[in-house]
Amino acid sequence: MRANFYVDGYNLYRGMCDAGLHGHIWLDLQGLCNNLKKRTETLGRIRYFTSLPDFAPAKARRHQTYLDSLEAACPRVEVEFGTFSDKDARVYCDICKIEIRVECAACGWKMNTKKHEEKQTDVNLAVHLLNDAYTPNEFDVAYIISGDSDLLPAVRMVKSIFPEKKVGMYFPPSRYLGVFTGVADCAVGIHANEIKRFPLPDRVGGATGPIAKPPSWNS
Repeated sequence: MRANFYVDGYNLYRGMCDAGLHGHIWLDLQGLCNNLKKRTETLGRIRYFTSLPDFAPAKARRHQTYLDSLEAACPRVEVEFGTFSDKDARVYCDICKIEIRVECAACGWKMNTKKHEEKQTDVNLAVHLLNDAYTPNEFDVAYIISGDSDLLPAVRMVKSIFPEKKVGMYFPPSRYLGVFTGVADCAVGIHANEIKRFPLPDRVGGATGPIAKPPSWNS
């Protein structure tokens, strides 16, 4: 039984941070997935869906460092990129206390806050999941690591077209969703202790030299 993993990178990251696991985001993703699969299953590919936050160069560099470490230490991981888009954030006028987008119609108060939204991740994950389901011998079991309910239709479709294939949900810490119960073959949360068991080394050997864990990721 070949088991593939489909990982919603930012959903996993946010779930870990919300659960107080920021110090563990330098994560051995392949080690974690290998532990989550059943003993009777063989680990296939790990598709990791993410985006680089180009609006924040320091964050983008840290994230790229992590992606480099995955490439060096986790050969099963394949990165699939989405993007970020900007839109006006919903805020409240400091004066009138009413919700606005750019300018308060009542008093003219303006704000210049932009909200950065990751785009394409759930669609990319769903498309790859369905395409892999159609590809002969690609997987017998697909595990999705995400707490995004937008993936529910994709899970339903794979289960409907390919009833012989299994699709399981692993929810990041703080991201449990009951809507997958009865649809996915399993729907369980990843315990914090499972995350803590699989850190990458602080320095990973890369093709051009060691890749060091960003200091700000230590706590």
